[in-house]
Amino acid sequence: MLIGLLTAASSLPSYAADKFNSIDLLADSFSVDFNSCVDLKVKGACEWWKCSLFGCSFKTTTIIEHYTPDVVISVYDDLGNSPFEGTDLFTRITSALLGRNSNGGANASVDRPTNVISRHVDVYGSPASLGLINLLNTLPLGLACEPGSDVLKPYFISSFNPYIWYTGFVDSLVNMEQRLQVRKVTEREDGERGSAFDLNPFWGGIFPRSGAVVSQDHFRASAVFAARAIDIVINGNSVGHFRQDLDGRKGSYYLPSAKFEEWDSYEGRFQMLYPEKESKCHILGDRNIRKNNLDGWSDRRSKDGDYAWHYWRRYKCCPRPRGYSLLFKVEWA
Repeated sequence: MLIGLLTAASSLPSYAADKFNSIDLLADSFSVDFNSCVDLKVKGACEWWKCSLFGCSFKTTTIIEHYTPDVVISVYDDLGNSPFEGTDLFTRITSALLGRNSNGGANASVDRPTNVISRHVDVYGSPASLGLINLLNTLPLGLACEPGSDVLKPYFISSFNPYIWYTGFVDSLVNMEQRLQVRKVTEREDGERGSAFDLNPFWGGIFPRSGAVVSQDHFRASAVFAARAIDIVINGNSVGHFRQDLDGRKGSYYLPSAKFEEWDSYEGRFQMLYPEKESKCHILGDRNIRKNNLDGWSDRRSKDGDYAWHYWRRYKCCPRPRGYSLLFKVEWA
């Protein structure tokens, strides 16, 4: 059955040249690179117990760790014209008060410097998370951690308050200490934290988390916007934005990642959905996926200036038998 699903998914038409929708994302969950995206591992075991008047019973379940495509991050220019079809209506409703006339850089109602790129960013729950869970349940291990995201639920909409998003002034005040840290999107190896003095090509800083970047390349700028948006969703500490937590039943036996690190793929990783659909996952700016030519990123640069990525978040859990309580757990690295 699994082989049939994978074969059918691989024969579906690519949506690289056009927008994509929920059906495309469901199909995508069957065709990604399992090692770089899902990365399923057995990490230990949980021991459960249940007692009654007739005695106690015990059960053991496996601790697993894997990544799930929790959300879609859409970076685009025209309000109501996201590359992720099916999300525009709610974005327009949410933006009706303050953001109804806002746009990104190419079609902005006010002039901006030519070296400043601006974009809207939406973060919505991905249908691919459910597709992945169904896929994992068909494997021999038969285990999966439930996603903390809800399908098509909005987690961040920048046009809700474009004044805060485009200026970044409030975020600078609220996160003054964060601005002193070296957090940035650059070309680098996965796991390379970097410093203020490294020579890696600089794409943009994480803070202030605004919708404007000094850049001549909308691909690099959009990657920075995507990193800033997911940082707002996961790391929080924002004021004035439309933002909702990526929830989930956090507890001793269900542990979704609660932080975002742009330099390392352990907590989470990205998969481009538009304009090109990638099969592998990586950090933004991963130099290992750069082409060996002068530009290096031309195959990922869109014609309309719009982009979208999946964000795959790390989960660790052990299934809880109905009616049982956790006695102890054993984990290994």
